[in-house]
Amino acid sequence: MEKSTTAQKQKHLIRKKTLEKRLGGSKKEFKQRSHEIIRKLLVTRIFQKSKNILFYMPIQNEVDTKPLIELVLKKDKNVMVPRVEDEKTMEAYKISSLGDLIVGKFGILEAKKSCEKFQKKDIDLVVIPGIAFDESGHRIGFGQGYYDTFLKGIRARKIALAYDFQIVENIPREEHDITMDLIITPTRAIVPRR
Repeated sequence: MEKSTTAQKQKHLIRKKTLEKRLGGSKKEFKQRSHEIIRKLLVTRIFQKSKNILFYMPIQNEVDTKPLIELVLKKDKNVMVPRVEDEKTMEAYKISSLGDLIVGKFGILEAKKSCEKFQKKDIDLVVIPGIAFDESGHRIGFGQGYYDTFLKGIRARKIALAYDFQIVENIPREEHDITMDLIITPTRAIVPRR
């Protein structure tokens, strides 16, 4: 229990420090960095081979996935976004345009309930948000656990999009944490060491 509490305190400090940097930056600079990250993602083999992709919807200066989603909707791929179902659960819903989105829990855009629910087992790739990551593929989100719960047992590849300052030296790992398969920043593509 004490080990978990220490890990949670360390995560809280990393979350606070990194989020302050993200919220304090220039919108113009974040937009430019987002474009660089998206360009790098588009040429990865994982992305090109994936047919069914779950994308997060950005908040608070996260890497902007909306232009990427618009691009992918024109290709021969299925686009899913999360929808919060209850206090601990999110599900993937297929969208055909950004018009299929509404503001949901936490003020985040999510798929309308009328959209088609997509089976987790059929997802090839999940593009994941986060506040901080380390080179081992560990991630800190907002601490609600939606992604860790959703990703448990899923076979899909997991790619995180992040700005360079979001890569930290070490994130304490807890039992429920899911690791990334690839982290893309404006300057690097990090294949986590296991």
